[in-house]
Amino acid sequence: MGAFPMRDLFIQYYNGDFRTAFTHAFGFDFNRAAAHFGVTKRTVLNWYDANRAPRYIVLHVIFVARGYLPDYFPFNEWHIVGTDIHTPYGVISAFEVEFTKRYFWLAWESTRQLKSHRNLNTNLTDTIERILNEFSRLDVQYKLAK
Repeated sequence: MGAFPMRDLFIQYYNGDFRTAFTHAFGFDFNRAAAHFGVTKRTVLNWYDANRAPRYIVLHVIFVARGYLPDYFPFNEWHIVGTDIHTPYGVISAFEVEFTKRYFWLAWESTRQLKSHRNLNTNLTDTIERILNEFSRLDVQYKLAK
């Protein structure tokens, strides 16, 4: 991938404005941001006042502000706002994601049970055929014995 296009990424999401990205990620909680980055509150305020920070801080703030989504397609166009994922195709709630996970689990479990029942059905059919064959054999023997 070569050099990371930080400037392009920063411009794409926040028009090069560190303050916007910062407030999107941390609000105005400078103490929490200082604890998060392991620096003093004064350092965070200096970054905020100057509207710029070291490269790794900028990248991390963008990463946090976007909801920890990767920066490659198709996720580069997605944003997390609260419990919703905003995509170019619409909004997905956290409930829908969890529901989809549950739906696929249920489909997998139903398929497993269906295969199990098919095997049971085959075994039942074989047992019935054996009983009918035995009945036919016994019926023939009974008629011959008369």
